[in-house]
Amino acid sequence: MEEMIYKVFARIDENSCITDIWSTGNQCLGDKRTIEEMIENGYIQIDEGADGTIYGYAQPNYLKLKYGKSTYDEQMKPNFKHVDGEVVELTDEEKETLFPPVILQPTFEELQNDINIDTDFRLSVLELGI
Repeated sequence: MEEMIYKVFARIDENSCITDIWSTGNQCLGDKRTIEEMIENGYIQIDEGADGTIYGYAQPNYLKLKYGKSTYDEQMKPNFKHVDGEVVELTDEEKETLFPPVILQPTFEELQNDINIDTDFRLSVLELGI
């Protein structure tokens, strides 16, 4: 019986961070996408192997079982990058530089609500004569 070799692909963002994993093992599960389609969608091959758990079911397992962490951390920042053909773990400092905290701006409705509260307060002060 011939041993099945699974190819593992990763989508890499503009910072070389790994944002998704796909394997030819997905095709055994009914995934109709081909290697050529995945390459057209920006995936590159990063590894291959016969272990169906690691390489065949690569999306949930590959990075976790081979490198000890999942694709993303608790704050949904990538844990790994692909540099010179190697998977490398991002440091906390790199994550902070590449993915600074997002400062949320208030929505129009929130600003309008604040204005209404302020107006109501001022009218109350006038009515009380304070």
